Amino acid sequence: MRLRKRRDFLKAQKGRRANSGLFSVQAVANGIGEPRVGFTVSKKVDTRAVKRIKEAARMEAQAFETRAFAGAAADIVIVARPDALQADFGRLRSELRRAVAKALGAGGSGAQADNTTGVRSGRGD
Repeated sequence: MRLRKRRDFLKAQKGRRANSGLFSVQAVANGIGEPRVGFTVSKKVDTRAVKRIKEAARMEAQAFETRAFAGAAADIVIVARPDALQADFGRLRSELRRAVAKALGAGGSGAQADNTTGVRSGRGD
């Protein structure tokens, strides 16, 4: 399922984060028991809308093809970074898998939200 509403994207910002060279991934548990995924490509990546839409489509294709988030009961937001435009599909796939796994808590220490306050902790400062 796709995330489409702004409030869902904002909610994901309060969850775990994972960064890679191509993506920033944010994930927060949802109460529906299945993953929902949203994609963001800002004007920092490219000022041309056609390029941003194309990059979002590439990210979506990789995300659903790799099933990196299968079985996760979470809202996941994948934010493209400028280097994602030049990356080939192999690199997109590997970085996406790694970043999503880290954001979902399957390795690494990302920021984790406290469910009662929304305060992130575990950043390794």
